[in-house]
Amino acid sequence: MNGKAVSGMMLTLLLIGMLTSAFNIQPVKAESTPINLLIDEGHSEWLVSGNAQTLIQALEDNGYVVDTFSGTLTQSLLSTYCVLVIGTAWGSFAQSEIQAIEDFVKSGGGLWLTGLGWSWVDYHPGSTLEDYPMNKIAQRFGAFFNPDIIFDPTDYTSGPASAIFHSPFIESHPVTQGVMRIGATGALHGSISIQTGTILITGDGDSYGGYHESPYPNPGSHPPNCAAIRYGSGKVIVISEEGFFVDNHVDEYDNKRLGLNIIDWLGAPVVPATVDIDPDTANLKSMGKWITAYIGVPEDYDVNDVDISTVKLNGEIPAELHPTEIGDYDADGIADLMVKFKRQDLMAILSVGEATLTITGEVDDTYFEGSDTIRVNNPH
Repeated sequence: MNGKAVSGMMLTLLLIGMLTSAFNIQPVKAESTPINLLIDEGHSEWLVSGNAQTLIQALEDNGYVVDTFSGTLTQSLLSTYCVLVIGTAWGSFAQSEIQAIEDFVKSGGGLWLTGLGWSWVDYHPGSTLEDYPMNKIAQRFGAFFNPDIIFDPTDYTSGPASAIFHSPFIESHPVTQGVMRIGATGALHGSISIQTGTILITGDGDSYGGYHESPYPNPGSHPPNCAAIRYGSGKVIVISEEGFFVDNHVDEYDNKRLGLNIIDWLGAPVVPATVDIDPDTANLKSMGKWITAYIGVPEDYDVNDVDISTVKLNGEIPAELHPTEIGDYDADGIADLMVKFKRQDLMAILSVGEATLTITGEVDDTYFEGSDTIRVNNPH
């Protein structure tokens, strides 16, 4: 490069610097898409924006966009949000609304449900818990709000019926990170039941369910209070009840931390995984033992960090914990995780034709999902 070219380049850079300084021009930065959540207020909820301002402000301080809605829930409306909050509703939901909620979760949305079974029973004589609006929704995801109150004779706020939940009866999970104790002075918390998922918080060694009939009547039965559920491509948190998060109680113990963690987990993006299922063609009459899958994750993640215990095929068939192996099976220079599933479990849910199989799990506490299509035949 000759001297004139160097001088010209230096002059250009000097002029750019002077203009940037004079007009306070700042470099353009790519903005991340904010996580937006919707609080339903159209079904006589007990947790609404009017009594949850402290939590809402904390969420907004963390970059969330929080909206409220008091109309009919539809699939098109929910598709514009990452997380839906339904806080202890007493008003009825139309079947179309419940279906829209289920479809929202199945397609990757996050749903936070709070409920209190005993309260519904007491104030709605002649109704059953199957009539409870929160259970009509929760049952779509294999969850149920029970009619009991969790009693704890040693750890409570204003009496044994107002239990405090504490470590080590809080499961390690992204939702419970930094959460050692939760409670709400004077609030009477109930238990939940789930068919599948992860129980996150239970009563301690001398707690039990009482008042109304309980599935956990004996001291030390550890009645569950909070659970995390995977459903389709989405996630659900079920907790009894909203009292932890209202303005009067959210600053007690680690309640606010729990509320923020719940939204963080529900709103976390899905990591796209590459999935190769072997064999490409499955024979329904085969007596083989395994179906093998090779899983790859983006370069920001490490397949060594995949939690094998969370890996499932089509949301219901768990990966075998052994054998597993890591290697570059597709020769693309990126490590893959090899896992196996019981062949007969898969054959039981397949029919002849093409089948798209989806594998989900967690890598570094983040949800991943990937799919592959195989051919299924049934030779005579």
